[in-house]
Amino acid sequence: MPDWQVTAATIFCDICRDEVTLMVYKDGKVKCTGASRRPGTSKKTSNVTCSTDTCSRMAEYKARLDAEEQSAQG
Repeated sequence: MPDWQVTAATIFCDICRDEVTLMVYKDGKVKCTGASRRPGTSKKTSNVTCSTDTCSRMAEYKARLDAEEQSAQG
């Protein structure tokens, strides 16, 4: 496993139509600040139904980190 505890990146989310932060923890869990936004909490996200299970952005970010870790190890 990596030597870090958590790493994060801020991206523009097409679903939320706003910036969100993707966080990957040492244990492999991935979280997104956009997933906590519920309909009606913001004018920008009034019709948003965000699912972390089907988020391609989260999967892509974790895969990129995994690939970087593999290349750094040898």
